Amino acid sequence: MKKLFSISFLSLLLIAVTTAYAATSSRRALQEEKGWQFSGPVRSAEKMMIEKIAGIDKLVIDPGHGGYDPGLPGEKELVLELARRLEEVFTQKGTEVVLTRTSNRYLTLPERVELVIKENPNLFISLHVGRRFFSVFNMTSKEVLIDSIRIKNRIIDALSTSFGADKVLDRRFPVYLADNIPTPGVVLEVPSDIDFTDAETRSALLQAIVFSITENEPELSLPYTEETGY
Repeated sequence: MKKLFSISFLSLLLIAVTTAYAATSSRRALQEEKGWQFSGPVRSAEKMMIEKIAGIDKLVIDPGHGGYDPGLPGEKELVLELARRLEEVFTQKGTEVVLTRTSNRYLTLPERVELVIKENPNLFISLHVGRRFFSVFNMTSKEVLIDSIRIKNRIIDALSTSFGADKVLDRRFPVYLADNIPTPGVVLEVPSDIDFTDAETRSALLQAIVFSITENEPELSLPYTEETGY
């Protein structure tokens, strides 16, 4: 019995060492290929490299504005670039990704909603630029509210860790997309003063979004009630 236990323990240890080596190799390969620098813990980086996102088979990312609607100065270009980089990461992890726009194209809000309904994803993220803060809105349809709040809370926690809690707002006033998208998700605004050309800042932002989905689900900080709607 003792001998059998020793063999089982050694087998588990070998599996753990092999997995850790593969994760580290994948992490280094992506750093060399993309020039990304991962400042977070190795455990989180390993999750991003080797695990498929649990339950997220299809993701719709919505870069806001576009065409003759520029949003804030530089907004339509920044959110499209962010969407493309997120698409690359999630695609590498085996998730099908659909962008509502892939070029400088104008879409109405109802057209964006219609596209999401047609694609029927597991998750929806709409990207925008705010003034001085990160702002996160959750979808408000009752059927997807709980999952949307979970996602929102995880993103808020991740952004607060990377950029400071004083830079992140939990927003709860009406937003057309949040009120009309029948899919779990969030509307995320990034600050207008964020330097997305800086590799470290860009990596921190990508990590915050990706890790918030790949990490284990925490308990809701705002449980749903009929009275509050949250």
